[in-house]
Amino acid sequence: MSSPHEGYIDGLVVHKTFVGELAASAVGEDVFTAVDAAAARDVLGAVGRGDLVVSAKDFGAKGDGSTDDTDALQGWLTHICTNRKQGYLPNGVYKITSTLVAPGANYGWGITGENQNYAVISQFTNNIPVMQVGSSAGSSHTISLSRFMLKYNTIQSSSNTNANCIVFDGSSTGDLSTVYWSSFREIYFLNGYYGMSVASGRFAPWGCEWDMIHMQTMSGGLYDNTAATSSGCPNNRWGRATLFCGSSVGPIFKNIRGYNMTIDTLEFLTANQGAQLFTAQSGFTAEIGSLKLEIGSYTGVGKGLFEFSNPSRVRIGSIAVGGSTAVFTPSSGIQSIIATSGAASGSPHIEIGSITAAATSITGTVVAINGGGNRFTVGSVDLANGWTLQYTGGATTGDLVTVKTWVNNTLSGNKGDADYTVALGDPNVVQFTTPFTAQRTITLPTQTSNDLCGGLYYDLIFSGAINGANTAVIKRGSTTMRTQTVDNKRLRYMWHRQGTSGQWILVDVADLSPDYPASVRVSVPATATTAGKPGQWAANATHIYTYTGDGTTHTWVRASAAAW
Repeated sequence: MSSPHEGYIDGLVVHKTFVGELAASAVGEDVFTAVDAAAARDVLGAVGRGDLVVSAKDFGAKGDGSTDDTDALQGWLTHICTNRKQGYLPNGVYKITSTLVAPGANYGWGITGENQNYAVISQFTNNIPVMQVGSSAGSSHTISLSRFMLKYNTIQSSSNTNANCIVFDGSSTGDLSTVYWSSFREIYFLNGYYGMSVASGRFAPWGCEWDMIHMQTMSGGLYDNTAATSSGCPNNRWGRATLFCGSSVGPIFKNIRGYNMTIDTLEFLTANQGAQLFTAQSGFTAEIGSLKLEIGSYTGVGKGLFEFSNPSRVRIGSIAVGGSTAVFTPSSGIQSIIATSGAASGSPHIEIGSITAAATSITGTVVAINGGGNRFTVGSVDLANGWTLQYTGGATTGDLVTVKTWVNNTLSGNKGDADYTVALGDPNVVQFTTPFTAQRTITLPTQTSNDLCGGLYYDLIFSGAINGANTAVIKRGSTTMRTQTVDNKRLRYMWHRQGTSGQWILVDVADLSPDYPASVRVSVPATATTAGKPGQWAANATHIYTYTGDGTTHTWVRASAAAW
């Protein structure tokens, strides 16, 4: 036994003070009760089996909220970093008055708190970081931080731009001189400017993982990459983050760098300062599960809640915006859910599975998508309370976004002898095969609508419907585009944004095959020039009548029944 303060659990050397904090029933120098052992195993599993677990209190930290624990915690941090150990932070409020610095190039160390809400390191000095992770001396990797809170004793204003709970330091000389292959889980950020930021001119972390992250009363947001030097920052992974944004001016995620990033779920709550939620720098590529804004107020200059600089390539499973108070009344500009900016190069593309948006108040230009040259593909949309898809009058987005449930390439059933108004989501190919008994009207959506999209088309098929004066009037809203007088035709209309407006353009008129639809038996014609349609035929006891006209010039051919 190396110390009277240590004992063995499953062959691991463990400080007795640490175990006592878990379950205080240690007996003797070398013996721990089963209760002690079981409790310690739980924590050992969280911080890594086989590593010496060192409690902050072994270095004299009090955690009483009034004693200055700066020196004790710095000594503890230096020990676990330089010796590549796992540190344990018991519940308590640990007052500090300067920044805790993980010294030098280091790796293989970590800190696990007893509880995310009650193991608290509290910075009592304004406008300085709580903790610095990484060093310009070299690479820092395989670091694990989990289950504790980093906070400021007093709420920091957005002018206190150095009040960042964790600052990632490193080098400006290469990706391997930064923080990488590290894990940050169950960490709560409170009362600061940003929860995490990157030191000026340093490479941002890469190959790292964040999960179960929480934020509240942060004046800026959660994570800021603005000062980071240009780098790839590949393979970062985010699990779930729940972010209370009521005090945040944003962006909550600011100028994020990276490619091959994966994000599970980001939940933004009470964004009452009108904060952008996520902005990414050029070249950003990511796979994102779901994004949600629950309650927010956006009354200033319009902006994108989620904004990507071109070229970006992002796939998002679902986006939901709404809540009991969801105010979108921009003073100017376009307020959107998704926006892209910058020159479109390198075939940028945003793919979204579904967008659901509602509001309690909307005025001005408020749209789901506002693209600066990016292509967008959306599976489905459910827009309510004044939300529209895009802004036809002021942006090129309409030609660049396609909604799959609207451009569905499906065939309708026979719409019968009646007027018909096309609704978004209806089949794109619409059939009329019942003879009209009066002039009928087919109405497409108003061409200036902000709910139309690139690739949207409608095929109107008339086969057996139009006859004589019983024609088809085709409109866009209340404006007549064409009166179709000839049957057995397919007309294709496609929507296109032109100038500052949209247009329905007749791009194709095609003759239908005589075999479409199958031959139809009708009454015996009175004369050889009686009006008819291709595919029609008639018969009586003595003769068969076959229509051979083209729908305009009418001709019936008669043959004897015996000959037939």
